[in-house]
Amino acid sequence: MPAPDTSTTTARASLRRQCGATVVEFALIALLFFSFMFAVIELGRLLFLYNTLQEVTRRAAHAASVSDPGNAATLDAIRQNSIFRNTPGGLVMMSELTDQAVRIEYISVSRDASGNYAMQKASGSGPASAAENKLNCVTDPYAANCTRLVKVRICDPQTTASCEPMKFRPVTNLFNLELPLPMATTIVKAQSFGQNPG
Repeated sequence: MPAPDTSTTTARASLRRQCGATVVEFALIALLFFSFMFAVIELGRLLFLYNTLQEVTRRAAHAASVSDPGNAATLDAIRQNSIFRNTPGGLVMMSELTDQAVRIEYISVSRDASGNYAMQKASGSGPASAAENKLNCVTDPYAANCTRLVKVRICDPQTTASCEPMKFRPVTNLFNLELPLPMATTIVKAQSFGQNPG
């Protein structure tokens, strides 16, 4: 009877050990690779949101300054259009950022006895009409009922008493963190408020 070939048996055992080591090495490298890839994706998403928040407020402020502030449907459409939608809902890359997070405020400018100027929220929710606002501003440009500016901010819709910044939440659960997004604000001069000249 021939003696068993020990070199073949040793080679097979060595090959099995190497296959196990290869699987472990691949798992470690894949874990690092995919963690890095998801981190790059989340960082790109965060940078996109930083830029988009300012664009949202710019679009809403411009549209609100030339639209009738007394028309609730128009203001809802402005909020939706500012987040690149035609219906209520959230932003594409951040579903938490809905049209309800876009806050439109009408601002009057007051002047005290020493000549210092201060911005304050206009009385009421805004001018009742463009004609009434024009009359108020001609009568007294520093009155509380003279809306001279439109201010738009992105606020967390969960807090209505104050304007808290929205929180960035990663899509994946690999990175369990919440970062406050910047307080995007745009202030523009009040324009026609939807009144056509003539």
